[in-house]
Amino acid sequence: MIVYNSGSLRSVVKTVYQTIIDGVREGYGDARIIELDDGVVDKSAAQVAVVLGNPAVKKALNMELGLPWVAGATSWSVDDVHEVSITVDPAVVFQKLKVLVSQIEHIYVVLATNNRLLNTVDLVAAGRRYGIKVIVEQAADIREAAAIYGKLSTKLRSEDVLWIPPGDRFVNKTLLSTLLLQSWRRRFAVISSNPAHVNKGALLSVSPDYYLMGKGLGQLARQLADGSTVPAKTQPLTDVVLSVNQKMANHMGIRLDKQLPKDQAIQIR
Repeated sequence: MIVYNSGSLRSVVKTVYQTIIDGVREGYGDARIIELDDGVVDKSAAQVAVVLGNPAVKKALNMELGLPWVAGATSWSVDDVHEVSITVDPAVVFQKLKVLVSQIEHIYVVLATNNRLLNTVDLVAAGRRYGIKVIVEQAADIREAAAIYGKLSTKLRSEDVLWIPPGDRFVNKTLLSTLLLQSWRRRFAVISSNPAHVNKGALLSVSPDYYLMGKGLGQLARQLADGSTVPAKTQPLTDVVLSVNQKMANHMGIRLDKQLPKDQAIQIR
């Protein structure tokens, strides 16, 4: 059984959810789809549920489904529930980046002070695994963020990387254009969790592979339905799609034909 709240989703998000659901069906074998509302979920014939999205998960927690369930496409951790976050594991981002830009020394990230998607301690620890110093700046609002980005854009060098993180609400079109212009001039990499930024000139984006994420959720649900006692925990997302800007890569002296892994889903733009 796949449970999600379709009524509150914008059309572009519905497309993402449909891709996740297709993956769930592939991983599980087959599953009914139920649109969650304020009523009671019909659990007849269901062995396990896959609940997608923050609103649906909150309702599921309050409703006490009464059967094993898996949470997916969430941006926060749920205690004692099998869960796959929609946020890409920072260690995966850094590992993919290190393949392209081997001389990285620092990665700068600007986070909102109320950010819930990325943990500063985890970011620093993930960077350390790859010999990278992660420097996190915090901003209370878009004005503070713009000032921080302005300072960074005039001091970063080729050994530095600027990461526009998931859920970012500070980098508008004007600021993005400024950052990318400075990136080109000073030859530092801008990477982003938004693939659309690669079309504008960011070197790299590392974003969720929604189909594979759904497939993993389906496989986990199948294990639970078959009686597995897999410990409940939140897993970071490791199934990703890479998008790379060819022009920026050439400008930075990066040989995509030699440096990118052959088995990775990669979009060259």
